[in-house]
Amino acid sequence: MKLLDILKEVISTPALTAQVSKLEDQGWRRVGQGDWGIVLEKGEDVKKVTTDSLEIEHAEKLLGHSSPHIIPILGLEKISDKLAILDMPNAMEIGNDEKDLIKQAKPAAEAYIIDGEEDTLNDLPDSLRDFVIGIRQAFLKAGIETDEIDWSPYNVMKYKGKYVLVDV
Repeated sequence: MKLLDILKEVISTPALTAQVSKLEDQGWRRVGQGDWGIVLEKGEDVKKVTTDSLEIEHAEKLLGHSSPHIIPILGLEKISDKLAILDMPNAMEIGNDEKDLIKQAKPAAEAYIIDGEEDTLNDLPDSLRDFVIGIRQAFLKAGIETDEIDWSPYNVMKYKGKYVLVDV
């Protein structure tokens, strides 16, 4: 086990650990973990147990919104301001080449997402350019500040054949 994984286990809140254990007892399988949460799956369904208050706030705003560029938030069980379970459909990991492309696009994507200047996206492939534009539009429509978007190759997956942001 890596040191970072051990530290995350030690600093995980008891409430998060309890929720994850409860889901695992119901047959959910742990498939991923980030700085603020744990992702579990059961068939085509995903539950993300998160302690990120900003992500919880964003999920509340995105609940009921549909965008082909953001993973749908199908349900949200808010346990507290700092703990919630998000229901989402399962998405597919992207390949390393796509992750590298997203890493390379980070400066241009973040510049556009924050300030909306499209000419920063001129060198991006069309599919990635459309994705970045769609993320910004979806966040604005939901009333979320665009400087709060967490652009990272680890937060991008594919759903229904298109790139989607999975960490809202």
